Amino acid sequence: MNQSPQKGSPKSSPPKPPFSPRSKSGVLPSNKWVRDENTYCELHKTNGHSTRDCKKLMHLLAEKFVSGEMPSVTISELDPKSVSEVKEDAPPLNKPKTSNNGSTRKKRIDVIMGGSRLFRNSITAIKDHECKLASPQPKRIKITTSDLPEVTFSEKETKELDTPHDDALVISLDIANHEVCRILVDTGSSVDQTFLETLTRMGIGRAHIAGPPSPLVSFTSETTMSLGTITLPVSTQGVGRMVEFTVFDRPTAYNAIMGTPWLYQMKAVASTYHQCINSPTPQGVREILGSQRTARSCYLASHKLLVQ
Repeated sequence: MNQSPQKGSPKSSPPKPPFSPRSKSGVLPSNKWVRDENTYCELHKTNGHSTRDCKKLMHLLAEKFVSGEMPSVTISELDPKSVSEVKEDAPPLNKPKTSNNGSTRKKRIDVIMGGSRLFRNSITAIKDHECKLASPQPKRIKITTSDLPEVTFSEKETKELDTPHDDALVISLDIANHEVCRILVDTGSSVDQTFLETLTRMGIGRAHIAGPPSPLVSFTSETTMSLGTITLPVSTQGVGRMVEFTVFDRPTAYNAIMGTPWLYQMKAVASTYHQCINSPTPQGVREILGSQRTARSCYLASHKLLVQ
């Protein structure tokens, strides 16, 4: 005699639906680690996500739209339904702050993070680069003599400065045989930057910009897409280096921003307090002086861009 299964037993419970990474609306979540092997991306030629959900394609299309290469497409023609579907799974965005007069206040990028020339924008490469410091490191050998002189700063270097001050370090450099002023030294930037307007004034066309657009992320997680990269000779005090610049097309008070890649190439130490950069060479320490007047002029120009 067969007994009927008791209520609440596992045999009587309905089967659970199979797991699917898609939401009720059919859209994949924004997490990159969720893969759907049943979808195919035409851009990457691989399974894991669909062409519609490809973030790299979104960046490329957005860059073409902003640069005016898609004149036949307008924002009003975009499908609002598809936009709302993507927002269902996206994290909530903070509303932009507004000033006293009710206008939207633009956010300012102060600390800049982009693709390093050592590991680019690959998450795997970045993790490998980080793991180098996770393993035990051999003790550094103390060297008493060196071919390069020691870099030091003294209080005497501040005598001719307007103190007290909190000015940024703004210098001039020779870039591609042009004396370029208004160059910000930013030790928090992992990329060296220049701008399309600066290249245009130097007589360098857009055709010389190579490489695909790449994202630049600020400390507030805001992303700005670049136009690509360009390698130019940079020299000062008789010392020259080939520098890879990431190019942007946006209004700015500076002609270029020199970050940690250039500083490391020069083995240079920057001091905003002393308003100078000291770089060791076999012929002695070369000093690159900053300009407080130019720094304050750039700060005023940046403030005007901010409140516009």
